[in-house]
Amino acid sequence: MKIAGAMPKMLHLAMLALPAAAAPAWSQATPECAAMTPEQCIASCRQNHPGEAERANRLACYDAADRKDRAPPGDSQSHLLRLWYDGGEHVSFVPYGQNYLLLTETYHPNSTPTSPNPANRVPPSYKLQQGEAKFQFSMKALAFRDATFGHGGTNNIWFAYTQQSYWQMFDSQHSRPFRESNYEPELIVSHPFAPGAGASLLGLRPGFLNAGLLHQSNGQSDPRSRSWNRAYLQFGLYRDFSPQSSLAVLVRPWVRFPEKTGNDNNSDISHFLGPGDLEVLYWTNQWTVSALARVRSIQIDLSRRIWPTAGWGQARSIQAHLQVFTGYGESLIDYNQAHTTIGLGISVPYGI
Repeated sequence: MKIAGAMPKMLHLAMLALPAAAAPAWSQATPECAAMTPEQCIASCRQNHPGEAERANRLACYDAADRKDRAPPGDSQSHLLRLWYDGGEHVSFVPYGQNYLLLTETYHPNSTPTSPNPANRVPPSYKLQQGEAKFQFSMKALAFRDATFGHGGTNNIWFAYTQQSYWQMFDSQHSRPFRESNYEPELIVSHPFAPGAGASLLGLRPGFLNAGLLHQSNGQSDPRSRSWNRAYLQFGLYRDFSPQSSLAVLVRPWVRFPEKTGNDNNSDISHFLGPGDLEVLYWTNQWTVSALARVRSIQIDLSRRIWPTAGWGQARSIQAHLQVFTGYGESLIDYNQAHTTIGLGISVPYGI
């Protein structure tokens, strides 16, 4: 299936066909709520925007009250800090990585995975289709709260889970199999810095320091089994340009836990995936742009809010999502196989 050539046109049409959304600013939606608690603001929303005719304004008002409730103290605009705000008593599951569903086309798909371990060299079977579906689900939950976000000396413990799956949905001849799924549970100790604290480096201020333990595997048996375990530190830096736009830089060096030679499914994985990664994210009112780089790969994600266009906040919208990956290690089974993948689909808002 050839879908790569149509993707830029599809994205362009999707973005032009739908009117631009205007997320209500707090001051525009409910200026009288600035000095109120979220509960008082919700009551004010009901009183000031009654009836069906005021439904859109009432929903916008509720969303503004919700953002006020969830905003990090002293720094309500930073998208990065919102991702790691503990949310008081209301936190359950919140986004960790991006969540999306894409139709992709891969150039040179890896039909015969290899490994230095003879037990993990996959014999030839059949040729994979270039077109498939790819989705990522990534959430985290606060396991232990030391104190409220934004006050110095706090340490929060999070449990995170990310799953990335690759589905040969167009291959009816072979019963449309999932050719690969990667599972990543994590335990993270996060030390948030008070908003505005610390020295500025090129306008970037420290947001948090994370220490994590990460397991990643594809849950398969030999010869297709792939897995590794790591410990990492992650430094989160941010810069706000306006109430709607901000920049984040995430630097994450890691160390792999060694395995016995005979049990190591992918002994050279560090050569291809390197000693860490660097992620840069930029948010505007409508767009989110991110770049994730390792020593031998880069992934670019571009998303834009397309629906709904009015009366709802950004956190409840759907986005058009374009993704380009090139290099090694898009999935574990492909850790030592270089290829390029282009994907187009939808995602949910991230960091807003």
